[in-house]
Amino acid sequence: MNKKNLVFQQVMKTIILVVFSSCIVGFRLPDSNLERIDKPVYIVNDESDYFRLITFSTNQEDNIPIILLSDDKATDKVDNFQKYYQGTSIYLSSQQIDGLIIDHYSNPSKVVLCDKSRESMLFASLISSALQAPLFVEIIPLEILNNKNLTSIIAVGKVHIGTSIKTEKLDSFEKAQIYYNQMVDNAETAVVISDPEVYSIGAEAAAYHRAKIFFNIEEGKNSKTENLIWVTSPENFGQPNFRRLYASDSENNVHDLYSQNIGVITGFTVEDMSFLLARTFAYHDMQGDWKANIVYASMKTDETSAISTNNGVKEQYLGRAEFYSNNFQNAISSVNYVFISSHGGPTGIIINDGIWPLMKSDFSIPPLLFVAEACSTMDVDVNNVNQSIALKLISSGAMAYVGSMELGGVSVIGEQPFYHSTSQTPLGELVRMANSVRMDFDADNAKVILIGDPAFYYMKDQLDVATPIASTHASGYAFEIKNASKNSEIILNIQSQKPIVRAVATLDDGRKITFFPGANYFGAPMGVISNGSGYTIQIPWLGDDGDVVFFDNWSIPVLIRRYFGNTFTGMSGLLQGYTTMGNPWNFPVAFLLFALVFRKRLIIKNPHLISIMVVSLIFSLAIFLFLFSTSWSIRIPITIAMFIWCFISFSFFEKIQNSIIKTMFSLLLFLIPFLFGLFITFLAASSKMTVAVLQGVILLGFVFTFLKVILIRILVFSKKKIYL
Repeated sequence: MNKKNLVFQQVMKTIILVVFSSCIVGFRLPDSNLERIDKPVYIVNDESDYFRLITFSTNQEDNIPIILLSDDKATDKVDNFQKYYQGTSIYLSSQQIDGLIIDHYSNPSKVVLCDKSRESMLFASLISSALQAPLFVEIIPLEILNNKNLTSIIAVGKVHIGTSIKTEKLDSFEKAQIYYNQMVDNAETAVVISDPEVYSIGAEAAAYHRAKIFFNIEEGKNSKTENLIWVTSPENFGQPNFRRLYASDSENNVHDLYSQNIGVITGFTVEDMSFLLARTFAYHDMQGDWKANIVYASMKTDETSAISTNNGVKEQYLGRAEFYSNNFQNAISSVNYVFISSHGGPTGIIINDGIWPLMKSDFSIPPLLFVAEACSTMDVDVNNVNQSIALKLISSGAMAYVGSMELGGVSVIGEQPFYHSTSQTPLGELVRMANSVRMDFDADNAKVILIGDPAFYYMKDQLDVATPIASTHASGYAFEIKNASKNSEIILNIQSQKPIVRAVATLDDGRKITFFPGANYFGAPMGVISNGSGYTIQIPWLGDDGDVVFFDNWSIPVLIRRYFGNTFTGMSGLLQGYTTMGNPWNFPVAFLLFALVFRKRLIIKNPHLISIMVVSLIFSLAIFLFLFSTSWSIRIPITIAMFIWCFISFSFFEKIQNSIIKTMFSLLLFLIPFLFGLFITFLAASSKMTVAVLQGVILLGFVFTFLKVILIRILVFSKKKIYL
């Protein structure tokens, strides 16, 4: 009997101990241990838990990365994040989060309470974060409710309050939005959230920046904040919405460019978006040699691959000969900035062995900024979103992506236009600068799109390379440049009442360089945007130390340079549109060679030969269309097509006797392929590029006519006749 009692007592003690230990371990002990962990990373798989973590973990002063997984299993993405952050992954349950909240806010004077709806949790998490007050869902724990310091409750949504404590009831979506936006009335950032599925991501972005919240792009733009973040699922991508987002406004007097720094937070999944924010907010707490590495890769040059070190930054260059998927994949595996120049589209970029990254199923990269100097990589819509190169890179670990949604790339100013972002000139402002430069060059509207946080910056302070000095010009703003890296970009802020339109640099070695917006030939490009108190300027620095003077008025020589620069840009773009890669002068070379070979009159009487010529004419036009749209090297085919066209143009009008009419027809036939290219440009490109191509066509006609006259004179003097 005694033995049975002893066994019974022992069993009861064990049960009591287990129950008591479960309560302690499940709620309190782990929470206090969690608070002492160095560099924690909170991981949850429940959206409501994610909302509640935002209230005390997401802020710029003491941010704790939080990750929302699709399930509670560890993933390669978690491992990739920790590879660079080197923190401790902590998988939290709802009960543990309760304990963390109670421990973090041990003696609160205010409490936020909400129901379980996404809308209520969105605003409750933001209000809680702004007030630094605990957030609870549906029920306030008794130990908090009975706290003598508790003086007010903010109730969001449909919740029951059974207490006499002062309560602010926000029982509608509109009331909650107004209440929160008034709390952050002086915010520098606005967040626009397009879908309920990404409310949690929008809440984290807004909490980190203490940003206003809107649900319509136009409302966000009308907020006039310094930064604008659009949080959206990729199904909302497409040029119509991008046009709304990057629409110009009247506050910027440079091209009427949009005045906010704009970025898009998105991804294939909400999980990808959560990782994107975690990488962005934790970037400056990451360490490693990868942060001092840069990669440039280009399919448009035959330069040999090389590695150099510039001011402590290791720069690796991949030329066309080395531009293969494995080489490129290895090169970007340990860097924080990638600039790639090639032909591309929404699903990838062309390299030697295919389209990257379509051939790559899964890969991981550091939290890098990927800049695609290629056409249309951000021309993403519902038809190609699942294969988007931009979203693929974000899913693989990138911290930001910059791409173009139209023909043409993103940069005219060097290869590091987005690398020198600082707290004074963040990434979104440099993207705005790139749009301004492209609108000077070949774009009618903003087309450079940023996926990432527009307030992000690489460096905390501006590079101290420019010192204001007294200008010898009454209308100039002069700076002395010292210790600037060669082939880098310099960013300056100038307090001018009018836009800066040109600059002249005098280097210590005696060289002079003229900068002006839209320069491609006969000068160096310059970016200009309004910053509210003046203008931010970006120029590529092409030499060593020297002085540079900025002007807010045009000069006649610079205007002439700009006109002919645009003409050469159009002509070059048209010719390269035919040849894509390689020598763009196949057409005029082929034409002139034909003129020299077939100097005698050709008499064609056979109708079958005439029909063959007509078929050749149609065939050659089809070839021109194909060659214009292709992305491969086409030197041999286009040269053959040019000879066919020349044969037709010489033969078809060989009976015309009037020299003036003959010249006009030969000139017209010479220009038909280029006029055809002009027509395609008109359909596919901007009005600025169309005008430039038109100028180029006119110049080609002038050059052809001039060469024709010279050839005629030469052959006349040699007592021979030529019929062109």
